[in-house]
Amino acid sequence: MAKRVKIKDLEHVITTRQRLFCYELASDPKKDITKAAKRAGFSEKAAFTIGSRLLKAPQYINVQRFYESLLQNTIKALKIDIKKVLRNIDKVSETCLGQVETKDKNGNIVKSKFDASGALGANKLLGQYLKMFTDDERETTVNVTVMPQITIGGKKWEPKIGKQKKKKE
Repeated sequence: MAKRVKIKDLEHVITTRQRLFCYELASDPKKDITKAAKRAGFSEKAAFTIGSRLLKAPQYINVQRFYESLLQNTIKALKIDIKKVLRNIDKVSETCLGQVETKDKNGNIVKSKFDASGALGANKLLGQYLKMFTDDERETTVNVTVMPQITIGGKKWEPKIGKQKKKKE
């Protein structure tokens, strides 16, 4: 695991515009690289290219570390961990599947309504986290041989497939 770097240690190593780009991107809910680069003062034509380069190119490792530190601090401040996120996704799934009972304002028990798209979305996120949907599994081929069931003279007949052992007489 990489050593955690403090934001203060990196602030003086990167330029003001690079630092502003990191703050803009970290605060953007959609993580739009182009818009963050524009708001940081980079030219409109080069915004996407510059933003991408700052996040990927090896010569900008300090910018990348600064950005990751910002994200880690945000996660820490919000007290978010993977367990909490997974629990919330599971709650959404159960609610959307109509498995949650609550009380209305009159005290009557009400079951949540079935919401197929919400349940599918929540389960898709869980499946992605658990890496259940990999390309290997999608390309799996299953060969099935359908065998007829034939009865001759009251006896069940099954065709012989593959190598057969000769019976000793």
